[in-house]
Amino acid sequence: FPSGRAMIQPEYFSLLTKLQRAIREFPAARIIVEGHTDNVGNDAYNLNLSAERARAVQQYLLANMNLAEDRTQALGYGEERPIANNDTEDGRMQNRRIDVVIVVQP
Repeated sequence: FPSGRAMIQPEYFSLLTKLQRAIREFPAARIIVEGHTDNVGNDAYNLNLSAERARAVQQYLLANMNLAEDRTQALGYGEERPIANNDTEDGRMQNRRIDVVIVVQP
């Protein structure tokens, strides 16, 4: 995601198509969409932004798949779970992300 934005960029639609295929492999699974940010901005802003990012992907999946809404959950974690160093632009870019967890029921 670009800094400060929650809109899905068109260049990521092919990645979302792959995600849809993975979700279809597990028709009973719960889908958790986790939103993340870099450390630019205050904590409250980043927490809200990460939740908006997660909801954007959740809504995309709901609009493009035959998923029951109660199978999905969107969570925002703000800047609390970085995967890269926020001291560099590249690291901040990696931290502005969505993680999707497919929870397979036994």
